[in-house]
Amino acid sequence: MDHSLDTLRARTQGARYVELDGLRGWAAFTVILHHFCYLYDLREPAWLIPILAGHEAVLLFFLLSGFVLSLPFWNRGSNGPYGPYLIRRIFRIYVPYLGAVVLAALGMMVMGNKHLPLGDWYALTWQQPLSFRMFFDQVLMSPSPVMNTAFWSLRYEMQMSIAFPLVVWLISRAPSIVGILIALALNGATTWMMRHHVPNWHYALETVHYGSLFVVGAILARERAVLRGLWDRMGRVFQWIFIVVSCLAYWGIWRRPLYVHHLPNCPEILLVTGAVGLLLAAMYAAPLRRLLSSGIPEYLGRISYSLYLVHGTVLFFLANLLYGRLGWTGILPIYLVIAIGLAHLFCVTIEEPALRAGKLIAGKFRA
Repeated sequence: MDHSLDTLRARTQGARYVELDGLRGWAAFTVILHHFCYLYDLREPAWLIPILAGHEAVLLFFLLSGFVLSLPFWNRGSNGPYGPYLIRRIFRIYVPYLGAVVLAALGMMVMGNKHLPLGDWYALTWQQPLSFRMFFDQVLMSPSPVMNTAFWSLRYEMQMSIAFPLVVWLISRAPSIVGILIALALNGATTWMMRHHVPNWHYALETVHYGSLFVVGAILARERAVLRGLWDRMGRVFQWIFIVVSCLAYWGIWRRPLYVHHLPNCPEILLVTGAVGLLLAAMYAAPLRRLLSSGIPEYLGRISYSLYLVHGTVLFFLANLLYGRLGWTGILPIYLVIAIGLAHLFCVTIEEPALRAGKLIAGKFRA
């Protein structure tokens, strides 16, 4: 595991929060289990929510991206020249994504169009013949899940990467509390508008909706020294209360009763609040920080992006291959082994070489 830890630290020139990579790895693992339950329409028992909270994990991804991307600005007063920054982000996000699009296309060609009786969520993906138009739309990062159920969020990750230097500069012009309030207001407003099906603006609303989480993450990074001081003064008992309450909020314990009582925006805000608390606890709570920096979480952190990219292709390939031959209990261990193994291979052959190439090209561009 030492090699993967060194790889994680090498991805950033400055100080790196390895525990946040572990947090991202745990979140990626919850996504792949969450999608498995969705595919087979399995009931998610409450006691398994910590490893099945897939939607919550995507919100956490956006929050972590905002935090990590803004660190160079807060540390040095700048993200550096925009051209090299954008090159690094393209090679970090988009180039591995293209590799995953090709992998998904190959899976569709071999195992697509099975039309199995697995429910509405299954029917969104691999149900049409692969076409050049479909492939080209996916190359352009269409949020439609017709080729891979996990691709939808990467459109917003790339859009925010492009705009992020300007976003951080704007954040730096205002007090942090103002930025947090604006971000939460935008998150709540866009949640309401999307749920009420405001016409012609859905994707733009989603960009603002998920972009607000990048803003919250960036402000947390800006105020991390202040937040650390508050944490240290909190005392052991209140620290543990903070961790427990954050986990309950993040896992959506109150989501159903709040929705029933006609407060549909509250669950999302609670999830975001819980994700913020979880991020802070991962950095400042020594037991949690040690756990997330240990072998398995930091390894999952290393392959987390590759795991996110390839698991959907593995999931649908195995479902189409093994339906009627094995039950879901037999398919689950096969799915986990192949998804993690393929993610490792994808990471070391595509993701990490792309990352190194991006840094090399950005360095030459700057020179």
